[in-house]
Amino acid sequence: PATRHTPAPPPTLDAPAPLAPPTAAPAATPVPTTIEITPAETSRTSTAAPTTAPLGLAILTGSRAGTVLPLPAQGVLRLGRDPASEVAFAPDESGVSTRHARLSLEGARATLEDTSSTGSWIEGARVSPNAPLPLARGARLRLGPSLLLLFDRLETLQAPAPAWRGWRVDEPGAAFRLTGPVTLGRSQAADQQVVPPDDRLVSGAHCRLTPRAGVVVLEDLGSTNGTFLRGERVQAAALRAGEGFRLGGPEGPKFALEPGSATELNQAAAPPEQLSAEAQHTPLPESGDAARAKLEVELGGERGCLFLFAGTRLRFGRNRAAPGKPRQNDLVLRAFPRVAGEAAELIKARTQRVSGHHGTYVVTLGGLALRDDGSTQGTRLDGRELAPRALTPLPEEHLCEVPDSVALRGQLLPQRGPRAFAPGLGIPAQHPWAGLRLERPRDGSQHAYLLLLGDVSLGSGPDDALALPAELGVAPRHATLSLREGRFALTANAAGVRVAGVELPLGAAQVLQPEATLRLGQAELRLSEVDDGDMKPA
Repeated sequence: PATRHTPAPPPTLDAPAPLAPPTAAPAATPVPTTIEITPAETSRTSTAAPTTAPLGLAILTGSRAGTVLPLPAQGVLRLGRDPASEVAFAPDESGVSTRHARLSLEGARATLEDTSSTGSWIEGARVSPNAPLPLARGARLRLGPSLLLLFDRLETLQAPAPAWRGWRVDEPGAAFRLTGPVTLGRSQAADQQVVPPDDRLVSGAHCRLTPRAGVVVLEDLGSTNGTFLRGERVQAAALRAGEGFRLGGPEGPKFALEPGSATELNQAAAPPEQLSAEAQHTPLPESGDAARAKLEVELGGERGCLFLFAGTRLRFGRNRAAPGKPRQNDLVLRAFPRVAGEAAELIKARTQRVSGHHGTYVVTLGGLALRDDGSTQGTRLDGRELAPRALTPLPEEHLCEVPDSVALRGQLLPQRGPRAFAPGLGIPAQHPWAGLRLERPRDGSQHAYLLLLGDVSLGSGPDDALALPAELGVAPRHATLSLREGRFALTANAAGVRVAGVELPLGAAQVLQPEATLRLGQAELRLSEVDDGDMKPA
């Protein structure tokens, strides 16, 4: 029988810790004690309750880098080069428009509106002109090509700085301390020479890293081949723990960062102890029946489903669970119509190529792996045939195929910062991945699947595990979905998160009960139990 998603007795949990310990950088300009808001700009119709903690805005780059601005509980702040702006930048601030954006505050609610500028981004999602987008606590903002801001609790932005360390992932021993600005490159003049002098992908002084306001600011110094984050070239970015970057190209030398204690920093800088390749690929013990649920959302007449699983194995195949017998597969794979009106015989033939039980995604000590469990037609990973019953490590992005049948496009989701709760299920707290997201790329399916190992975000941003339209008032990283000892829990990062009709305070988390209704902005979702028949074509 299917394992039911059992709620924890206490419905509300303490707020989780921030994703990364906060840090305070020296202010480049005097930090004002207040921001003046004119009466004409103050909202007169707000009914929002005041936020439980004062909010702030940290300026991470540009002429005012290091400034932390306390924000009022209510009002509208203009951002731009206009000297009359409440948040004014230098007249020659690169890429910032004269009247760039407006930040509106109503208690716990905050929105950013782009006023037809050179461009504004929230967590990598571009803000459409004159269409306010909600802000989540901890949101990273970009105005123009390189001006970075951080929106968060004021106490988080002003807290003492932690120690950070960085290291080159592909070169053991190439590590460095990070207590102030550090330049990476191959020149002897660079603050830290962590790239071999003969590595011509990397410039002499390639990029600069600066810990500031709980993040590390990455700035490209006009390098020849660029600095890359998640495969895209960037001029500047704010990095949290768990986010790596590359120099010289999408496949160039990779670096990683993590905060640490002062004691660790006083010791010789070294990358964290690395597991051997053999240890990384050691399967974690089976966790028994995984928690299962589905999140349904209906948008524009189309219904989408995100199937949720929590465990150390995700078995897939054609067979559904028989009454009174153990389940063979967590993920039941049936072929979907590829074109309208496709003959049922063709669909059935593709389905039959999937074995009754075909293969398994396996959580290992240092990652995830794929195993073909002796299927009839075999399994391909990125075009390569897998040896039966052998574990093959999964790259961050990959394609699993049953030849001439179905395909699953997978993406490993990194765990950014400390986990909100102990994940349970035998998953180590230091496991690098928060989940595995799978899609059906060739079937026109509205189904997606998520094996949850840690904390993933739901919202309108490009990195959210469940993407919802910004037009419905959904912020990037609007809420966080986590595991709490094997149960699903939701944390509010932005205002407007409701569970069973009750709004969650910012930072509060709640274990999700079966048949719960969820609301993020104006997007409505329903959590329910999974039946194998739910995985048929939508």
